[in-house]
Amino acid sequence: MQRWSTFFLALLASLTLFACTQNDARLYTPKDARWLLIQAVNLQLPRDVRLTLSFNAKEAGGYAGCNSFGSRNYVAKNGTFRFGEAMITSRACGMLKLESAYTKMLWKIDGYRFDKKELVLTTAGREVLRYEFVGPTPNAKLENTSWQLQTWLIPSSKGAPVVAMHSQHTTQFRVQLSSGKITGKTPCGTFSGTYTQKGTALTLQAIQQASAKCPTDAQEDNKRFFAMLPKIRSFRIQGNNLRLSIDASQGLDFQKK
Repeated sequence: MQRWSTFFLALLASLTLFACTQNDARLYTPKDARWLLIQAVNLQLPRDVRLTLSFNAKEAGGYAGCNSFGSRNYVAKNGTFRFGEAMITSRACGMLKLESAYTKMLWKIDGYRFDKKELVLTTAGREVLRYEFVGPTPNAKLENTSWQLQTWLIPSSKGAPVVAMHSQHTTQFRVQLSSGKITGKTPCGTFSGTYTQKGTALTLQAIQQASAKCPTDAQEDNKRFFAMLPKIRSFRIQGNNLRLSIDASQGLDFQKK
């Protein structure tokens, strides 16, 4: 009898702990959906930059203008909100001032509420950020789409976490695939080659660069790009984003243009 009592007390404690940590499911965003920022206190939002936020049961994340960010073990229940451990990629672009202002506001959020279909995040009871829900974007097609490079995914060292890199020349790399042929542009000229696709498996072959003068500060990126292309083994498309992967820790992230 005492054994069963102990078991039920342990079970009750587990259920109580689970109930205490369960986040508000109204925040959750289905795959490829997100909360889009439409208003921010003392922050002017550019029309061509979409700042976002998304949630699942344990993690929050989004896009801050230049970089993607994430937060593990956030807490959102009964109007109280707290971000957990925060991470952000290290890409550089012209929106870093906007990104810094946005993320500083996010990390100070301590409350939330819903205003009809909009999500309002607050600090000390004051509205700071307001979002509207945006449904999933249909996946772009691999072929006959112009893809612009956004980020290099490269391990920082053996066994170390992946680093998302971006340089001043990154967005000058473009590729397009069509009927077994790949073509593209880099800061150093054009290139062409062939590819084979089966399901999500993808291999690129016979890549040839057209001879052209290459800016000195673009040579390292150009060398890295053409070293990575023949090693590509798979691809994944989510909405307007394409990832060409060498393995789980190396690849190239593109966006539809």
